[in-house]
Amino acid sequence: MPAYPRLLFTGAQPDSGKTDITCAFLQAAVRRGLHPDAFSCGAQAGSSLYHLQAAGVKSRCLDHFLMQTETIQSLLFADAAATDLAVVEGTEGLFDGSAGTDLSSSWDLCQSTGTPAVLILRPQQALLTLAAQVKGLLQFRRESGVRALLLSGCTAAQYQAAAPLLEQETGLPCVGYLPAMPDCSLQNFPMRPVLSAAETADLHSRLDRLACQLERTVNVALLLQIAKSATALEPAPFARQPVTHEGPRIAVASDNAFCRVCTEDRELFEQLGAELLLFSPLGDAVLPPCEGLFLGGGTPEQFADGLSRNISMRESIRRAVLDGMPTLAEDGGFLYLGQSMENTEGLSRPMAGVLPGRAFRTVRPRGGCTRLTVWQDNFLCPKGTTLRAYTAAGPDTDARGADLLFQTEQEEKWTCGFAHGSLFASFASLYFLSEPTLAARFVLAAAKRRRKH
Repeated sequence: MPAYPRLLFTGAQPDSGKTDITCAFLQAAVRRGLHPDAFSCGAQAGSSLYHLQAAGVKSRCLDHFLMQTETIQSLLFADAAATDLAVVEGTEGLFDGSAGTDLSSSWDLCQSTGTPAVLILRPQQALLTLAAQVKGLLQFRRESGVRALLLSGCTAAQYQAAAPLLEQETGLPCVGYLPAMPDCSLQNFPMRPVLSAAETADLHSRLDRLACQLERTVNVALLLQIAKSATALEPAPFARQPVTHEGPRIAVASDNAFCRVCTEDRELFEQLGAELLLFSPLGDAVLPPCEGLFLGGGTPEQFADGLSRNISMRESIRRAVLDGMPTLAEDGGFLYLGQSMENTEGLSRPMAGVLPGRAFRTVRPRGGCTRLTVWQDNFLCPKGTTLRAYTAAGPDTDARGADLLFQTEQEEKWTCGFAHGSLFASFASLYFLSEPTLAARFVLAAAKRRRKH
């Protein structure tokens, strides 16, 4: 099959402006009549929400810590027949990936998918030194994947001085620049899954201005040409067969308090035969009629007052979980099932009351790439199973549970979680494409409950 056009934007240093540039490029592609897909490098990257909310395109995560190369390639090509272009937002730092290694870095993703990269630079006064740094990056690993340079946060005069020197010293084309636009930057925008009408208008105004500027000062046509130079691949398509035809309903928390359920996880559950019902623990009165419950991560501590005031929802969830509904509660969802949670002012607010813990703002153990050992049988997996997951920074609880052993890439170990019977609740954020059998067991458990009720 012909090569699927694709392009990865990565920063050479922190605060490179890659999210602004990625979203502006997506918008520019849409304006040219193209239908792009977006991706972020790393399952914990927050950029997917920007791709979805700002550019209005589907966004998925690619992570080599969680996925095999074959899965990454298949996910990248999942919509290749219906889209014209894949745009990947990489990491800050070409080689910086998981736990101080190059795993899941931009370079790693370029290598595993044959995707050409654009390296974003913030020009400095010492331009020759900057050129030397770029040459060092290009030679640090075999085949860097970088095909062009793009300057960020500079003026036209700075670009005119820097571009010829960089091109001469590195042999790479400079495709243009995006000046500093603090009033338009998406990074300064408080991104949430649910925006007000005024926030939505502000966000789209920012993106329009960024895209217009990108069209003026960046050679978009050359970027599209580089995207077409991507290596031809023929990954195996996903062929997920339903594990049941009973249509079990899984209620998925989806609002500003709970927002970390990946697009690709939702797609997998639906492919396996589940019907997903999105609901808001903040705004809805009770759970929708369902046979399974998924409380994903987020920042519920920022909305503790609203969650606590919604007594009918708290009681609805409490009754469902105690009645044996298959329930996965990750990170913030785990804390929501506890007795109470401190709000942003440090005041304790009642929560669902299923678990014994009281959440407070003291920082929990270090997170990141995490391996789990399961110590109790539960509806997702048997005792002794090992899993890969992510843990994030956030509030702690005075009753973490002890059904899972967490081991970070820094070799730190600690126990956490209530994973037995119909409940799997902990600080871990699972990624179901890394272990599709977990999703299948979730769907089958919900189907079993449907038959009983």
